Amino acid sequence: MSVDPIPSSWCEIHLDRVSKNLELTLGLLPKGAAFCAVMKADAYGHGISRIVPLLSEQKVTCVGITSNAEARSVRDAGFSGTLLRLRAATLQEIEAALPDRVEEQVGSPWGAKQLRKLLESGRGYSRVHLPLNAGGMSRDGLDISTTVGQQNCREILDEIGQNIVGISTHFPTNEPACLKHNSDLFKQEVEWVCGNSDLNRSELLVHAGSTLTLLSGERVETDMYRCGAILYLSLIHI
Repeated sequence: MSVDPIPSSWCEIHLDRVSKNLELTLGLLPKGAAFCAVMKADAYGHGISRIVPLLSEQKVTCVGITSNAEARSVRDAGFSGTLLRLRAATLQEIEAALPDRVEEQVGSPWGAKQLRKLLESGRGYSRVHLPLNAGGMSRDGLDISTTVGQQNCREILDEIGQNIVGISTHFPTNEPACLKHNSDLFKQEVEWVCGNSDLNRSELLVHAGSTLTLLSGERVETDMYRCGAILYLSLIHI
């Protein structure tokens, strides 16, 4: 006689609480700021297919992913908005993700050259983001605090400047004093990029931050906050 195994552990996902967390999160955004819901690691293990409908209900128009599998899952769940990859991808990944219209990050001259070849061949998705290393965390970001970094940035701009629609960073710490300093630094670096290219700040999406950045209470220079964990933290639910 077979006996059904008794699970020693399980996870209960309360979608109503995630939805409430999302509502509260959107209410925390500074006036005029947009929101990118980070869905990496299958929505932090909660299931992309379960979470995407909640985003659509509250009119979230941008989702952040890291892998092609995540991008496909988001599209399969019915999301038609902006899909933003939150890391640099290989050329093979970029090509494979073309049907899902993923906006990529390009932070190196080599990557820019490869993408330009793809675009010139009649393929490729033309919306690109430039990641900057404002504050020292890296995260695939370009460090333009040095002469070499500035030269690399100019090369990227020469290759794909016309395709850049956003500039991003990820802050290395969310301690108020450091966060204020790094936010000011990011603003200066964005100004440098625009001052050394044909890019117009008013036409760019400048985005940064994380859950801890949003909860810090410090107003940072960003048009859009990128957050994930805040949707699932029980302490956010009221």
